[in-house]
Amino acid sequence: MVEIARAIKSRGHDVGFVANEYFADKVAAHGLDFIEMGDRASFEAVTADPELWQPRRAFATVWKNLYKYLPGSVDALEKLVVPGKTVMVGTTLAIAGRILQEKAASAKLQAVPLSTVHLSPCCIISRFEPPTGPDFEIPSACPQIFKDIYFNLVDRFLLDGNCRADLNTYRRSLGLAPVKQVFSRWLHSPDQVLCAFPQWFAAPQADWPSPLRFVGFPLYNRSGVESLSAATENFIAAGEAPLVFTAGSAMAHSHSYFALALEAVKKLNRRAIFVSRYKDCLPPLPDFVHHAQYEPFDILFSRAAFVSHHGGIGTSAQALNAAVPQLVAPFAHDQFDNAFRLKKLGVAQSVKADAFSESRAQDFTEKCRILLSAPYQEKAKEAARLMQDQSDAAARAALYVEELERLL
Repeated sequence: MVEIARAIKSRGHDVGFVANEYFADKVAAHGLDFIEMGDRASFEAVTADPELWQPRRAFATVWKNLYKYLPGSVDALEKLVVPGKTVMVGTTLAIAGRILQEKAASAKLQAVPLSTVHLSPCCIISRFEPPTGPDFEIPSACPQIFKDIYFNLVDRFLLDGNCRADLNTYRRSLGLAPVKQVFSRWLHSPDQVLCAFPQWFAAPQADWPSPLRFVGFPLYNRSGVESLSAATENFIAAGEAPLVFTAGSAMAHSHSYFALALEAVKKLNRRAIFVSRYKDCLPPLPDFVHHAQYEPFDILFSRAAFVSHHGGIGTSAQALNAAVPQLVAPFAHDQFDNAFRLKKLGVAQSVKADAFSESRAQDFTEKCRILLSAPYQEKAKEAARLMQDQSDAAARAALYVEELERLL
């Protein structure tokens, strides 16, 4: 979203970037006007909640926190928006923007257009290609009647079951009509939906929202702005390309993942870099494993032999761009679906890393070994060639957002 905001600003528009205080320095470093909505302590409290990373309870946890801050977010956003002059651009969870868009329309005020940006395909829930979850994958050849059953169960009991009553209670206080199919239908802006991924990663389905545009992966590019830390640079230079392991920047409960990773690198006799800002999640490390709290992934991944990660869409795209095979250990949210799509591309394997056991350690190690083989290396290079067309994704997004000026 920072890259998209930068591209919009480069076209001469005033841009305010609304986010939690946690992201203030990162946003301001790009010359964007940062608008705080929520303090750092609240963000860290949410990410520290272990329920956020339990696949069957993760959505309920996300919604609990979204709803807690929703009225304040709508009030704060309303003070920033000038009807008839402001275009909003928000991710899937920008519920406050969607509410404000409807609120303006219901009061017959000047329009407040909204572009909904979906960062991963899982955010567009389709009955024809239901998202992959923690328990099983839905094959494309599966009869439609079974896909419909699965879709209805997810939509009614997991999604609407957690959020619809709360949302409609709040909507009534604003004089807005009740809605259903909140996450599968309502949250897509009727003005515009942007897919921040390419069609070769996820083909459009007949029930996807309209109007919809693909922009590709707007990669967060730090080359020329940041560099690897001296300690990491020295470690890489001291031997063969390392294996890189990360559980995600917000994952504070990755003890078993890093324990499995350490077992794997020991058995493979390989050097490795563990990236985590939560040092207490790491086991004691030998000298052939280097710990880094943070490194710019676009630079680090290009120096790696392979990358293991949680399956976040940004990390997945950076690994695709770096032409490295990927071992995905999904914990929750869209990560299972992203892992499924990476495997379909032939660039990845996936593992369960939610608990440590001898059998899990063997599976983890064997899949690391497989990913270092020539076929996966070649598939990774093929994917990187596809990624060459993604270099102007943020610029494409900016052009599409400008189309909403016609609604002002």
